[in-house]
Amino acid sequence: MALHTATHTAPGPSGVGYKLLKWAHQARPDYLPHLLNLCLNTGYHPWKTATVIMINKPQKPDYTIPKAYHPIALLECTGKLLEKIIAKQINADIEQFDLLPMTQFGSRPKHNAIDAVASLVHKIQSTITTGHAGALLLFDISGFFDNVNPVCTTVILRNKGFPPSVCTWTLSFLTERKAAIQMGHYISEPFPVLNGTPQGSPLSPILSALYTSSLLESTKSWRHADLSLYVDDSAIYTVSATLKAATKSA
Repeated sequence: MALHTATHTAPGPSGVGYKLLKWAHQARPDYLPHLLNLCLNTGYHPWKTATVIMINKPQKPDYTIPKAYHPIALLECTGKLLEKIIAKQINADIEQFDLLPMTQFGSRPKHNAIDAVASLVHKIQSTITTGHAGALLLFDISGFFDNVNPVCTTVILRNKGFPPSVCTWTLSFLTERKAAIQMGHYISEPFPVLNGTPQGSPLSPILSALYTSSLLESTKSWRHADLSLYVDDSAIYTVSATLKAATKSA
């Protein structure tokens, strides 16, 4: 089930919104930083339950069909605040220590869809200039966010050199998660979410980009071909003397 991002002002399942957190921080400036630091230092993320509300898609003929609804995940705002802080630090480390291949254009600062398109246009123009033929294969990774493995993600972070406390906290963040579905006044019993990154979390995009980094690094040995990603949207571009050879290579 693909969950869509909730608005940043929506309160979480407990009803604690950002405005209340701001008031609490103004009243006791030392309390919230102490709480968030304690979570990171102990390697534990306590906010693991999402409320999934079902929003009708407009102008659907039959609302008894599940695909006529958008599932929107509401996460705890206190947890999202901590996740945003950690995501900002991870992004800073990625830029400082060059931890992501340049061929990942999404889910990271100073990289966007325009950069991905500009890179592809440059490859095509270079191919035409040299009189060769090029082939482009576009695809996306189906169910990508819902199938990110927590243990593999933690191993990737460890191999990238992140501190043990961050790796332990990330494993806690991704495991033992639960969600409950709300439709009108009905709320289901919480059910376990075994895999995937929480949709709507500020940390999910950068963890997903790190998750595919090994795939991109393994393609550096390709000859006359390359792979680029914009999150889970992928492009393989190959060059050869003839269109038939380039297509076969792709």
